[in-house]
Amino acid sequence: RSTSLGVKLAVMGALLTSGVVGGTFMILRVSIESNVRQVLISEMHATQTAMRRIEDRNRSQLLQSALLVSTSPTLKAAVDAWRLAGNAGHARQGRATIDGPAGSAFEGLGVNLLLIADDSGRIISGRNSGQPVTPGMSLRSLPALQSALFGTSVSPDSSFGVLDLGDGPIEVTVVPLLVHDFPVGALLLGKRVDGIVPVDATLDTRQVVVSGGRVLATTLAMTPPGGRW
Repeated sequence: RSTSLGVKLAVMGALLTSGVVGGTFMILRVSIESNVRQVLISEMHATQTAMRRIEDRNRSQLLQSALLVSTSPTLKAAVDAWRLAGNAGHARQGRATIDGPAGSAFEGLGVNLLLIADDSGRIISGRNSGQPVTPGMSLRSLPALQSALFGTSVSPDSSFGVLDLGDGPIEVTVVPLLVHDFPVGALLLGKRVDGIVPVDATLDTRQVVVSGGRVLATTLAMTPPGGRW
């Protein structure tokens, strides 16, 4: 009987020890998972904050550049001359007077896109670091252009939008071209959205910018921009 009791006590002790060890490991596992989750959440928030700051700085620089270019007497005079030439049936010749100032501004700003639109929202001239610009293409559906030409919105973000001419999304800012305080056209400046995510992202994290299920920018090699998410 004493032997049987000793065996039972030993078994009970082993089970108790196993339960205590198992419970301890379970508590440790839950604690580690919670800590890892908190670290990931904190890192995600920090990344979002950093990207937002970069985006705000890029937007501010883009808008200031657009406002500066839009005050160019040469450019405004060229657009006004194009309007007069168009009214006389010589729009093609008038467009040539805009190409020079538009090209000079594009080369000096370091942007990916510069477009000049008429007062109806159609492209007159411009430069694109990707595909060639197509004169006559209408951009009237772009809310930022409607805001610039027709004053449809006065919100802080009304001057910005995203435009895709076939070679990837480009964030643009749009400002009116004024002659005697009358909008005779609009200027669009833009930078590629994939420039939002820095190429030297850390080895510990990866970032993906998605809109409508479409990848706009990413540091994931397996998910290129333009793919589905």
